[in-house]
Amino acid sequence: MHGRWFLCGAILVAILKGCCGLSLEADLITRLMTGYNREARPVEDASTAVQVDLDMALAQVIDVNDREQLITINVWLRHFWYDEHLKWNASDYGGITSIRLTSTTIWTPDIILYNNVFDEGFAQQPEVKAIVNSDGYVTFLYPFTFKASCLINVEFFPYDEQSCPLKFSSWAYDGFSLNVTNRAPSGDLSNFIRNEEWTITELRAIRSEAYYSCCPEPYPDVTFYIIMKRESLYYLYYVVAPCIIILIISLLSFAMPPDSGEKLSLSTTMLLALVVFMQIVAENLPTTSRYIPFIGRYFGAIIAVVSLSSMLSIWILSFHFTNPNPKPPATWLKRLLRMERRDEWAEWLFCGCCRMVQSRSGFKIRRLSERSNQDVNLRKQNRPKSNTVSPMPTSSPNGNVFHHDEKLQRQTTVPPLVTNSDAALLQKIDTIISEIQQTREEREQKEREEAIVNEWKEVAARLDRCLLITFFLVSVIVNASMTWLPK
Repeated sequence: MHGRWFLCGAILVAILKGCCGLSLEADLITRLMTGYNREARPVEDASTAVQVDLDMALAQVIDVNDREQLITINVWLRHFWYDEHLKWNASDYGGITSIRLTSTTIWTPDIILYNNVFDEGFAQQPEVKAIVNSDGYVTFLYPFTFKASCLINVEFFPYDEQSCPLKFSSWAYDGFSLNVTNRAPSGDLSNFIRNEEWTITELRAIRSEAYYSCCPEPYPDVTFYIIMKRESLYYLYYVVAPCIIILIISLLSFAMPPDSGEKLSLSTTMLLALVVFMQIVAENLPTTSRYIPFIGRYFGAIIAVVSLSSMLSIWILSFHFTNPNPKPPATWLKRLLRMERRDEWAEWLFCGCCRMVQSRSGFKIRRLSERSNQDVNLRKQNRPKSNTVSPMPTSSPNGNVFHHDEKLQRQTTVPPLVTNSDAALLQKIDTIISEIQQTREEREQKEREEAIVNEWKEVAARLDRCLLITFFLVSVIVNASMTWLPK
């Protein structure tokens, strides 16, 4: 019987203790809020400044808009200060050392971001609870999404490193009423969500004091500098790599035969493609006239190389398609291109573009023709006029015209009297000889012109090979500069 009463008494004591515990916290909050004015600074002495410590944890970099020079981030802000109106003796309230109060019911510092860019739809300061300790120490933690202005310097894009400041300070209180300091020399990056475009290298916190034209009092502020480095792989793969391919294709125009008719159009098409790529990149960069971005200088160098190659292609085509009555190439030019000497390195370098065999065969034919022409003229001069008879001329297998029997020519003479039929025959023979000589001269002139044209074609082919190697080296140097990280 006594055991039952003891058990009921223990249960009743436990219930009363729980109820008293709940009522103690409620009584504590009621006592603290009674007569509390959230508009007044939480200090007993009005001349004392409220000490507010700031800290920030960077949660995520949502977007960095290079063209509009804006950064959108999600941060966790942390404010710490002492409220002298929120103190109690923990032993008087069952050992309660901390309570949670809604931030709208107590005094909170009006800490704002000075370079904030207001945009509809972005979160405002949420109504979260602040942690209040028995000694009056208040911890106010809340998440916030900022869209802040940030001067984006893209001089070394896409290898740029940006420093975006976030300046926090009180708007209404000066330094004599509210002193803002940084809790630590750097922010918290332990909970940062990795960004695919930017790597956060440092979150530095610096306190400073500013004086404004409106007021003589100092306004302290804490500025968090987000130091971030751009990941360049995306731009190397989608922008630089296609430019390198376009450049290589445009340089291959030097290896294209001029007779194909596509030598110049290929370079022009590649040039237009580069201009389009440059415009696409320029649309995402801020408009500035103070400097030229690194990738803009790269595009400029590539376009200059392709443009110069197009102009030189026109120059090469003028050599290849020379005028109908050309002059032979200058001797110094042929020596420079090793056309008159057969060096092993020159034969290897200009392999596939030598046309000297055709030219030399043409000169050989020309020399043989000139020699036969001299023989014909000599025999024509030695042929007797009306008192000598010349046998019927015949042609040798090599094209030279000679008499049937030279010995007989020296001994035989025509009788003093020549008939009309013999005179007509001699006239026809002279006409045939003149026509043969004229035909031979025309053929020799054509072969001579073809030989000179072939020489110019060989000059064009060798110049193409030299320019291909030169521009290839230039393109290697230009593209290698993109792998160098500017300091």
